Amino acid sequence: MAFKMNLKFLKSKKFIISAIVIVLAIIIAASMFGGKNKKSQYETAVVEKGNLAQIVDATGKIQSADTLALHFQVPGVVASVGVR
Repeated sequence: MAFKMNLKFLKSKKFIISAIVIVLAIIIAASMFGGKNKKSQYETAVVEKGNLAQIVDATGKIQSADTLALHFQVPGVVASVGVR
């Protein structure tokens, strides 16, 4: 049994105009809401020869900003890593 679809509506003027209007509306909406990237501001300076140093004087406990606990279903040992 062959399935036939009536695709005459794809050639109608109403369908073509509606499709164009929808595509244009999507493009305009994307350019209005998606394209608002603020430009970065850069600070420039004249290049000079000299020493660069940064000193940190602090006491306390060092702690990672991101902590990840690993839990494996099966414990084991990696026998080999096949990398060339």
